Amino acid sequence: MPSVTHTAPRNAPTVDVIIAGAGPAALLLAHACRGRGLDVAVVAPDLDTPWTARYAVWQDEWTALGLGQDFAGAWPRALVRLDAHRSHLLQRPYATLDNPALQRRLLARLPEARRVIGHVSAVRHHHDRSTVQTVEGAELHGRLVVDATGGIQPWTQRHPGAPTAFQTAWGVRVNTTGDALPGGATLMDFSTAGPPGAGPASFLYSMRLPDGTTFLEETVLVHRPAIAHAVLRNRLERRLQHLGIVRSEPLEIERCTIPMDMPLPLMPQRTLAFGAAAGYVHPATGYMVGYAARMAPTVADALADGLSGRGRSLDSVAADAWQAIWPREALRTRALYLLGAIAAARFDLTTTRQFFDTFFALPTPQWSGYLARSLSVQQLAPVMLRIYRRSDGSIRRALRAEFIRRPALGGAALLGLGTSTLMAAQR
Repeated sequence: MPSVTHTAPRNAPTVDVIIAGAGPAALLLAHACRGRGLDVAVVAPDLDTPWTARYAVWQDEWTALGLGQDFAGAWPRALVRLDAHRSHLLQRPYATLDNPALQRRLLARLPEARRVIGHVSAVRHHHDRSTVQTVEGAELHGRLVVDATGGIQPWTQRHPGAPTAFQTAWGVRVNTTGDALPGGATLMDFSTAGPPGAGPASFLYSMRLPDGTTFLEETVLVHRPAIAHAVLRNRLERRLQHLGIVRSEPLEIERCTIPMDMPLPLMPQRTLAFGAAAGYVHPATGYMVGYAARMAPTVADALADGLSGRGRSLDSVAADAWQAIWPREALRTRALYLLGAIAAARFDLTTTRQFFDTFFALPTPQWSGYLARSLSVQQLAPVMLRIYRRSDGSIRRALRAEFIRRPALGGAALLGLGTSTLMAAQR
């Protein structure tokens, strides 16, 4: 990838859209906007270093979006192993993204003059444009600004509060010996996770990579508060010892802490948000990139349509863009996902195993639609009810408790209340 060193001059021209951030969500949106003829600038501290996180997608979902075959590895099936007697072989292709290849391809559409190195320090809005200032002294002008930094920034107004539930993981890419690990991809392996009651349940996420190495990651799906990486590193070591797996020193280390209940931005406002900054992380699984890829063309269409209209105020264009970023239906499904995730954070190992045994016994369109966030509320609510009816008493009690504790959240999702009520209920 060519080195990126451009810094915007103070008298830079006004572009259509300024995107703060350079992760997958930011570049997917920039790519989609460029494809619709918009003049886009991307500003971030670094656009040159490959992304370090390991992003996974369902292969069929990704290719259906026309995003190519930039995969570091792909497997026709993924395994879920709950214990020595229960497992589910998911008949759906699973893949990890080739980060450098995807990053190069997305950046290739963005001219060098629109790649700005800098730390955003302030965003100011005017009636005919917005101004972005960087710590380094650059000043950028754009008709609209999108926060795609992935975090909580002072220039994006949000509902009060901070994330409370987190997915945490410790992973290594290594050379291994021993045949205890299955080939291909294992989405979850709870079979050697330790005795019930020994803290929050964690699982092994593993895959044999095409270069002959193995990626191994100990993960807590969702918990309050976040689990320390040192705890997960020790669990992974004990698990591998139990399995008799000998490994090399790590070739790569991945540390992961994902907020699962990021406070949503206030809507509407002139600073837009996209990706994790918009709250796109799946509250029950932690996945985000596939959903951002699916939403990027829709949001880019809204931006292009709004900015092409003569006489429209930028406040009005931003309001329409927010409707594309967070359609009311998507807010309703997020509310239901949050209820499930909050309940799952209380599960012990035994309950977790029982839950996923019930979940992956659902028809494939139901569990895969749940994971991909492709179900409407009318489809999702019966799936959750079906899980409830098929679950044992401990799972039912946990789910009931969350509906009782957060009646506004469930009610807003199921009754289809207004956007502001939906957003307020999700905090």
